[in-house]
Amino acid sequence: MKNYLNYIKEKVTAIDIRTFIDVSKIDYDYHFKNNLQYHSLYNKLLDADSTEAINILIDGFLKDVENKIEFVDDRARLYRAIALEHIYKLNKDLGIYWAYSESGAVVYDDVGYVHETQPSENVIILRADFDIIDVDWQNTLDLYLMNEWFENEVEVVETSHPHNINYKDEGEKNWRILNN
Repeated sequence: MKNYLNYIKEKVTAIDIRTFIDVSKIDYDYHFKNNLQYHSLYNKLLDADSTEAINILIDGFLKDVENKIEFVDDRARLYRAIALEHIYKLNKDLGIYWAYSESGAVVYDDVGYVHETQPSENVIILRADFDIIDVDWQNTLDLYLMNEWFENEVEVVETSHPHNINYKDEGEKNWRILNN
């Protein structure tokens, strides 16, 4: 197993004890019925108790991390879309919600719907590499459990320092280096 996967597994298996094993049967049943019913691993979970179920989900999560997130020099390459008039108006705080794929980088508004771009705005796609410790793997697992990465969402910690930041206008092919 690659070094970064060992680190991620250590981070997410802590959730096993804190969040799932100690919760009441009612809480687990509610979560199971309301959040996991559309998950591709649902059928494997039907006969599993909460401990077995979380282990199945963590294994699925780790396989998806390995297969869907590009790692460059043990850094996670992530994407974010932002609606701006121009790149020079970009806030230095790039936010904590990123996507693991360029196609998953979508601008959402404050209530969670796809943002309708204003005539004065352009959609700018950011691409950056994050150290493994700068990704909040526990919250990312929670997002995975709720919607199996329907939004391709990966959460980074607020104090993260992205590396190799590039940008382009939506639809462009060539990336440009962001001089921040």
